[in-house]
Amino acid sequence: MEIKGNDFDSVFRTIGKIILDSGIETSPRGQVIKELINPTLTITNPLQCILTDENRKLSEKYLKAEFDWYASGLLSIEGIKDHSSAWGRLLNPDGETVNSNYGFYTFYQPIESHDNQFEFCLDSLEIDKDSRQALINFNQPQHKFKDNKDFVCTISQQFMIRNNELITLVNMRSCDLIYGASYDIPWFAYVQYRLFERLKETYPDLKLGRLEHNAGSLHVYERHFDMLRKLKVKSSETSKNLLYLLNNQLENLKNQTED
Repeated sequence: MEIKGNDFDSVFRTIGKIILDSGIETSPRGQVIKELINPTLTITNPLQCILTDENRKLSEKYLKAEFDWYASGLLSIEGIKDHSSAWGRLLNPDGETVNSNYGFYTFYQPIESHDNQFEFCLDSLEIDKDSRQALINFNQPQHKFKDNKDFVCTISQQFMIRNNELITLVNMRSCDLIYGASYDIPWFAYVQYRLFERLKETYPDLKLGRLEHNAGSLHVYERHFDMLRKLKVKSSETSKNLLYLLNNQLENLKNQTED
């Protein structure tokens, strides 16, 4: 199943109604959810990814704080715990760290041939415009241990240049539409745009393409069913632009991750 729209709000409203009407009801860890198996959310203008639907009430303050934490690359929750108590419930056995700082895997985790996975993706596409190897891995073998409370949800983010457009393909094992996709998709769009900016130096006529978000389980918890019932599938509202939201924060993000 593919749900496609120009911006995230339109996709969010449509998939929310489908989950409510047609989702499979299951109870992982004893929590009732409705889920779709392996849907794809396609946003043709990925920068329009900040939800505005009044029923979702996205916290832009938290989103900005999460971006700053990702930019730090720290697995410690010191930079994020004051913005959401949920992180304190996901601590590793060391009592200090978690695993789901996506900025760490993107910009800080060293790999054998490059400083980080982002630079590997850049290099791959600069060497071969048709490469299929520009990939960032998030969920990793070391996360597979008993009673892991923060088993990273995202498997990978891939980048490809096709028809002179930089597209990105996100693959997640599991994604909560309300608290997961709402904040994760802006991050994936940011990384896509960041790579796009760098690749423009090599390919001046390159265009920013679509973002495809695929989840093995895309779900909503029972406590959010009423929220879905209030969503309107058709609306004149469109999502806020990511670059406009972050404005001055963008330069700080770049400085932190390029030092």
